[in-house]
Amino acid sequence: MENIFIRTNGRGNAWPVLLGKGHPFYSKNKFEDIANSSFSIISKNGNEQGEDNINWEVLIDAGHGIVQYLIKENNRIPEAIFLTHPHIDHTISIDWIIQSFYRSESKKFPVYATKLCWESTLQSFSHLKSMVEFHELKPGVSTSVAEIKQMSVTAFPVYHGDQVLGSAMLVFEVEDVNKEINKAIFSGDLLCPILRKQDIEYLADAKVIYVDSNNRFPSISTNHWSIVSNNPNSKNISNKIVEYKQNLSLTRIVSPQIKREFDTITNEFFDLFLKEKFHENDICMSVFDFLEKMRIENAMLIHYSGNEDRKNYNENILNENDLLKWAINEAKQNKINSNFYVPFIGHFFKLNN
Repeated sequence: MENIFIRTNGRGNAWPVLLGKGHPFYSKNKFEDIANSSFSIISKNGNEQGEDNINWEVLIDAGHGIVQYLIKENNRIPEAIFLTHPHIDHTISIDWIIQSFYRSESKKFPVYATKLCWESTLQSFSHLKSMVEFHELKPGVSTSVAEIKQMSVTAFPVYHGDQVLGSAMLVFEVEDVNKEINKAIFSGDLLCPILRKQDIEYLADAKVIYVDSNNRFPSISTNHWSIVSNNPNSKNISNKIVEYKQNLSLTRIVSPQIKREFDTITNEFFDLFLKEKFHENDICMSVFDFLEKMRIENAMLIHYSGNEDRKNYNENILNENDLLKWAINEAKQNKINSNFYVPFIGHFFKLNN
């Protein structure tokens, strides 16, 4: 029987372990553990064990250390790559993967991303342009995945800083053998999502989210949201978030998403977003805010750093067990009903029932 799994190939931030330093969350003795955040959606016949029963595999993001893990795990080229944003810690391994396919198959390799994301990525990998079959993801539009007949993906724009063009949260829908649709979200990196009211309804029934958890407490300057919106030892929303929202310019968070040439679908998405006149409280700036609004069943905490928690709040950087315990305890106090996980490298999450 076919089962659909999500495998964690990497869970680290841009620099999980700085050269010459250590980090309690990541093991410097395991190359897999210091790889950047990356995931595979995999169709298998039977359970997660075994390399010879894979029907297909697609890759979401591919930063440092991902190819080494793929070679060790099952040494096969995925059917396609999906990119959330163009930062190098999410893209650097695409060169190895695309070149492997192009050299062995003499065919272009499929890459799915927003147009601005792909154009920005090509600034670092201009030589890949002729080797890639690019599939544009437009905001809020479901796109069928040509290589996987039972899969579609929708990109929802996010703000991850003024200079990060075309960043997106990717939502996958996979139909299983029982004709049920299974939905998974990959947040990418973000300070806040850019969602219309209808998008909130669409996201609310997702089974799992793999979510940017770079810091526990608010640190706006990093352009990452936090797990909670309050300061340590306080139930009140952080002054950093209050001040940011008071000065929030919707045009600022939209501007990195606007194409240089006019595109009807893209502009209609942002026109509606701006016309809805969202109150500042509708802009989610923490994982808990998002989970409270969306009611997502399972939350995978990835991309953890904790360096800003130590620098800004004198809070300890946690190991993976302590991060999970802290998140579960905080969720209870904030009445967040999601199940929390800190996935290890090679962790399999069964997406279909």
